[in-house]
Amino acid sequence: MNTHGAMPQLNTRTDKPCHGKPIKKWPWPFRQILTMVAHLYDNRVYHWIVSIPLAPLDTVFGFFYTVLNAIWPIRYWREWQDIPEPKFPLPREADDIRVQPEACDACGKYLTSMVGLHVDADRLAALLPPGLTLDPDRIHKGKHPLVLIFGYTQDLRRIWWPLPGMSYLEFLVGIPNIMLVDKEGNPEHKFEFRFFYIPLLHLSRFYPTLIGWLVGYRKRWSRVTATENSYTVKTLFLGRDILHAEFGTKPVPAELAAVASRDTERWSKLLNQPNVNPFGDTNLFLHFHWGWADAKQKIEPITATVTVYQGLPGLPPGKYHISRMDVSHFIDVEAPPAGGVRFCSPFELLPPFSKKLLERHQQKIKALAEKTNA
Repeated sequence: MNTHGAMPQLNTRTDKPCHGKPIKKWPWPFRQILTMVAHLYDNRVYHWIVSIPLAPLDTVFGFFYTVLNAIWPIRYWREWQDIPEPKFPLPREADDIRVQPEACDACGKYLTSMVGLHVDADRLAALLPPGLTLDPDRIHKGKHPLVLIFGYTQDLRRIWWPLPGMSYLEFLVGIPNIMLVDKEGNPEHKFEFRFFYIPLLHLSRFYPTLIGWLVGYRKRWSRVTATENSYTVKTLFLGRDILHAEFGTKPVPAELAAVASRDTERWSKLLNQPNVNPFGDTNLFLHFHWGWADAKQKIEPITATVTVYQGLPGLPPGKYHISRMDVSHFIDVEAPPAGGVRFCSPFELLPPFSKKLLERHQQKIKALAEKTNA
């Protein structure tokens, strides 16, 4: 299969998928427990309480993983691994989300290659859990964006904790531009922003996999390895091939590189979308607050050849040849063009929060807009 960044037509029936699946109800005991936990996540004091045991655990596991990384070095994009980090917490941006960055947040640096594809919208709609749907306004000619992210998380730790954290590899499949639906399965239009749903993640280490499970991420502990410009994912115990990616390192045209680095607003609109994770009868939301000002000179279009051995969410097995991403050809600011790009950015992971907090934030936005227009 030779797609050059695009998927073949897969029996597309319409440019707009049907409404999302209604939210299903979990059994009563699980529903009560998970709902209670979701509300706890909205409490700032609870965030600090949770960070106290997690901070030393980050360092303990981080030391162990540092030993393993010394034996089996991670040389992935080695020249960018030593980029200095800014001071945390990162400044809050004017259009940023909902939760104020603070010292109990997790922080670190993210070095990644990202591949953008446009795939059949019906295929992606079928992957979404109850309560979520694709935004029909972000579907073009029956296609919807899908992103593959080949990441390396460096020194993940709590901001207030003075000791080093942990580093690990993490591959994920992401679907941007997601909307919530009501009890009848109709899209909710009360939020001005869209969401980012991750149906699958493969991680190289167990501890961050466990932490992800606690907030609803569908993480799998797998064999994830990387060289300077390649990335491989296999099953943990049997070592069966899942995918392998090779990234191009040829010189990038100066004009193309300049556009990618200059126009960081487009990356912000895409990757600043809150992650939405099904959590019992409700959803949990997490926000990666990216330091785009510090990443500005470390965004570079690349080529990629991705071989999928086992079908990924939204992507059947095959070999995909990906051209460089030309960010000047964004269809809109929330839908990336097909192609490959790499970047290195500091980040801050804000604690999970519930839909109620989002609704309160939306009400503040509306009230501010009405006051401004009065």
